[in-house]
Amino acid sequence: GGQPRTAKDAVFGASPHPGNLHALISRWLNPLQGGVLPVGTFHCGDQINVTAGKATLSGIVRAFNDETKEQILGRMKQICDGIAIAYECGIDMKVKYMYPPLLNDCGLFEQVKEILGERFVPAEKVMLAEDFAYYTKELPSLFMFLGFAEESGIRYPLHSTKFDFDEHILLNGMQAYLDIANTIF
Repeated sequence: GGQPRTAKDAVFGASPHPGNLHALISRWLNPLQGGVLPVGTFHCGDQINVTAGKATLSGIVRAFNDETKEQILGRMKQICDGIAIAYECGIDMKVKYMYPPLLNDCGLFEQVKEILGERFVPAEKVMLAEDFAYYTKELPSLFMFLGFAEESGIRYPLHSTKFDFDEHILLNGMQAYLDIANTIF
């Protein structure tokens, strides 16, 4: 740490990444295409007096279609290459393909909306990373959230560090699925 000019500092080289990746979405991607790229972890170094030799960042790319996702990944590669040149460091960008975009079937959406009536509250469009997306590629499918009112005392969304679950709402979900199955099948 006392002679930073003699080392390649991973903290210094990795620090621009989160901002640049967020700028990729907000300044480069057409907002009508829809995409998100949160950096979920950022780890560098082990000691306060030693120049970090390695940095690891991880996140997830989400989009409403595969084409947009590939555009984002291509631009990420360009950003990594530019930062590697600018900071004289090596960058190993690894991409793990996990889930395709999750798209509901419009016809099934309308059917279920009619079956459930007031119990059906359309959710805002969200970019999910769910294995259920593989079903939507094979047959008409509908992904639904099982909601709960704030009266239950739960105010935090799924994946929040403060999220808690009210098991009593599972009965409502079971009834909804029974009503759907009895009507459609």
